[in-house]
Amino acid sequence: MYDQIDVLDSDTSGKEVKQKWHQHIASRIRTQLAGAISKITPEKSDINKWSMPIVSVAKESDGVSSSFFAMMFLNHYNPDDHKVVYWDKDKEIPLLKRRFLWYLINHKLNEERSSLPEGIMDILRCHHP
Repeated sequence: MYDQIDVLDSDTSGKEVKQKWHQHIASRIRTQLAGAISKITPEKSDINKWSMPIVSVAKESDGVSSSFFAMMFLNHYNPDDHKVVYWDKDKEIPLLKRRFLWYLINHKLNEERSSLPEGIMDILRCHHP
């Protein structure tokens, strides 16, 4: 048990702003998190006493990619040493965005593919894995 909640925030705001923001969020989710943890481990811990260190991570430059950064952190973060394993954000974030767009456009429930701007499918096809 780690007894802390690591905060990985790609926003460019300062540490104090992030701590204030995440304390507000944490106060709302600690009960649900404690319930989830109790289902996977018999150890008891007072989650309200857990620290919330702000971990140094790559910053987003466009102000709108935080959800993509969060997904990359889930994939590349090592909670044992509190570090993000190296990844090329300038390569992986745009690729992840294209993959999501491709999925959304090509989902079997999406009937609007025929009304997309001309050439968009060609762009997505050449970048889809």
